Formats: sequence, structure tokens, C-alpha cells
Amino acid sequence: MGIVVIYLGIMRLTSHNGFLNSEERAMSFTLGTVGFYRYIYLAKNAVIAQAGFSIFLVELMNIIHLATLRKTSNFAAKATFLHKVF
Repeated sequence: MGIVVIYLGIMRLTSHNGFLNSEERAMSFTLGTVGFYRYIYLAKNAVIAQAGFSIFLVELMNIIHLATLRKTSNFAAKATFLHKVF
């Protein structure tokens, strides 16, 4: 239940504060939804539940990454952010 609340909070943040246009919002929603359902599917098997959770977190980070890049306006800030991430 806690994961669902976190997921919905991130989706609300990215879709209602105006950092993402409609195409990016659809992409982030798709990434997050696919990651969430992968987590649910993999969690059915206790042996690989941790792998499912890791996949979900990666997809969630993709949403945050898209929102952050959209929020930073100039190229230098984006390049600095990418350098720190990678």
C-alpha cells in the first residue's frame, strides 16, 4: 500500500506542477505504470520479489529524472545534472 501512495504522489507531482508537457507526462505515466505492474507480477514469487521491487524503483527514478530535466531550463544545468547522475 505504501508503494502505491508513493507512486501516486510522484505522478501527481509530475503531472500537476507543469514541468512536463502532455507527451512527456504520458511517457512518464507509461514508464511508471509498467514498472509498477512488473513489481506486482514479480512479487507473486517470493524468490524474485526483491528484483521486482528494484525494477519498480528504476522506473520511478525515470519519472523523477524526466521531471527534473524538464524543470531545469538551460543546457548547462541539464549537462551538469546528467554528469552527476551518470
